[in-house]
Amino acid sequence: MKLFCLLALAVLIALGAWERSSLADLRAGHAVLMEQQAGAQAIVEENSVLAKRLDEAATTPAGGSKSELLRLRNDVRRLRSGQLDPAQLRAENE
Repeated sequence: MKLFCLLALAVLIALGAWERSSLADLRAGHAVLMEQQAGAQAIVEENSVLAKRLDEAATTPAGGSKSELLRLRNDVRRLRSGQLDPAQLRAENE
Protein backbone atom coordinates (compact mmCIF):
# COMPACT_ATOMS: atom_id res chain seq x y z
CA MET A 1 0.00 0.00 0.00
CA LYS A 2 2.87 2.38 0.84
CA LEU A 3 4.46 1.58 -2.49
CA PHE A 4 1.23 2.41 -4.32
CA CYS A 5 0.92 5.75 -2.47
CA LEU A 6 4.54 6.63 -3.23
CA LEU A 7 4.06 5.70 -6.87
CA ALA A 8 0.87 7.80 -7.12
CA LEU A 9 2.65 10.71 -5.42
CA ALA A 10 5.56 10.41 -7.88
CA VAL A 11 3.15 10.41 -10.84
CA LEU A 12 1.36 13.49 -9.49
CA ILE A 13 4.67 15.30 -8.99
CA ALA A 14 5.76 14.39 -12.55
CA LEU A 15 2.45 15.59 -13.95
CA GLY A 16 2.73 18.86 -12.01
CA ALA A 17 6.27 19.41 -13.31
CA TRP A 18 5.16 18.63 -16.87
CA GLU A 19 2.20 21.02 -16.55
CA ARG A 20 4.45 23.79 -15.20
CA SER A 21 6.88 23.27 -18.08
CA SER A 22 4.03 23.34 -20.61
CA LEU A 23 2.67 26.56 -19.12
CA ALA A 24 6.09 28.18 -19.28
CA ASP A 25 6.42 27.21 -22.95
CA LEU A 26 2.93 28.53 -23.70
CA ARG A 27 3.68 31.83 -21.96
CA ALA A 28 6.90 32.22 -23.95
CA GLY A 29 5.04 31.47 -27.18
CA HIS A 30 2.34 33.96 -26.22
CA ALA A 31 4.96 36.66 -25.61
CA VAL A 32 6.48 36.02 -29.05
CA LEU A 33 3.05 36.21 -30.69
CA MET A 34 2.26 39.48 -28.92
CA GLU A 35 5.53 40.99 -30.18
CA GLN A 36 4.74 39.84 -33.71
CA GLN A 37 1.24 41.27 -33.45
CA ALA A 38 2.64 44.63 -32.32
CA GLY A 39 5.04 44.61 -35.28
CA ALA A 40 2.24 43.71 -37.66
CA GLN A 41 0.07 46.50 -36.26
CA ALA A 42 2.89 48.99 -36.83
CA ILE A 43 3.19 47.80 -40.43
CA VAL A 44 -0.56 48.13 -40.97
CA GLU A 45 -0.48 51.71 -39.65
CA GLU A 46 2.52 52.56 -41.84
CA ASN A 47 0.72 51.06 -44.85
CA SER A 48 -2.33 53.22 -44.26
CA VAL A 49 -0.17 56.34 -43.95
CA LEU A 50 1.68 55.48 -47.16
CA ALA A 51 -1.58 54.76 -48.98
CA LYS A 52 -2.90 58.19 -47.98
CA ARG A 53 0.32 59.82 -49.16
CA LEU A 54 0.10 57.95 -52.46
CA ASP A 55 -3.48 59.10 -52.97
CA GLU A 56 -2.45 62.69 -52.24
CA ALA A 57 0.50 62.43 -54.62
CA ALA A 58 -1.72 61.02 -57.37
CA THR A 59 -4.19 63.90 -57.09
CA THR A 60 -1.58 66.69 -57.12
CA PRO A 61 0.96 67.24 -59.89
CA ALA A 62 4.63 66.48 -59.25
CA GLY A 63 6.30 69.31 -57.44
CA GLY A 64 2.95 70.54 -56.23
CA SER A 65 2.93 73.39 -58.73
CA LYS A 66 0.36 73.27 -61.50
CA SER A 67 1.31 76.74 -62.71
CA GLU A 68 4.86 75.57 -63.46
CA LEU A 69 3.51 72.66 -65.47
CA LEU A 70 1.32 75.04 -67.48
CA ARG A 71 4.27 77.39 -68.01
CA LEU A 72 6.44 74.57 -69.32
CA ARG A 73 3.70 73.37 -71.66
CA ASN A 74 3.36 76.92 -72.99
CA ASP A 75 7.13 77.12 -73.56
CA VAL A 76 7.08 73.87 -75.53
CA ARG A 77 4.14 75.08 -77.63
CA ARG A 78 5.90 78.40 -78.32
CA LEU A 79 9.17 76.71 -79.29
CA ARG A 80 7.44 74.24 -81.59
CA SER A 81 5.50 76.97 -83.31
CA GLY A 82 8.71 78.98 -83.72
CA GLN A 83 10.45 76.21 -85.64
CA LEU A 84 10.82 76.99 -89.29
CA ASP A 85 10.29 74.51 -92.05
CA PRO A 86 13.61 73.28 -93.55
CA ALA A 87 12.36 74.29 -97.00
CA GLN A 88 11.82 77.86 -95.77
CA LEU A 89 15.32 77.93 -94.28
CA ARG A 90 16.85 76.81 -97.59
CA ALA A 91 14.89 79.46 -99.46
CA GLU A 92 16.14 82.14 -97.06
CA ASN A 93 19.74 80.97 -97.45
CA GLU A 94 19.55 81.20 -101.26
